[in-house]
Amino acid sequence: MLAALAGLLVLAAGGCAISMPFAAKDYGSPLPENAGLEEVVHRVNTNIEHLQAWRSSDLRISGKSMPVHLNGHIAVERPRNFRLTAGALGMTEEADFGSNSQWFWFWVRRGQPPFVFKAQHDDMAHSEALRQAIPFQPDWLIEALGVSL
Repeated sequence: MLAALAGLLVLAAGGCAISMPFAAKDYGSPLPENAGLEEVVHRVNTNIEHLQAWRSSDLRISGKSMPVHLNGHIAVERPRNFRLTAGALGMTEEADFGSNSQWFWFWVRRGQPPFVFKAQHDDMAHSEALRQAIPFQPDWLIEALGVSL
């Protein structure tokens, strides 16, 4: 860590520019303390338009019915690329949810019965059986995670 910091200082001292793409974006002035709901939603939606992708290696999932907390990774990219993997104690993979431009899938180790579910995005609009099997639209996951289509 110290070596990396020293390297950055040497580059900066030598006149090299260090790119910070997020620092160059204008996300607007701070909202006033009395900002209304519409103003807050507008600001969030405007800022999300600039977001193309994000990822995290510090995913934690917990719930009352879960015997252990799960840790994992998540990556999201416009328009439909999504992958979430989670495991217990860094040893076993317990879940895999994903999506690409054509397909979406999910797998849960302890599912009853255990299976990999996959389907094409276009099939969701035309299949009542799929809509009953999956109580949400897969695209909702990406929207909920801050990358709108």
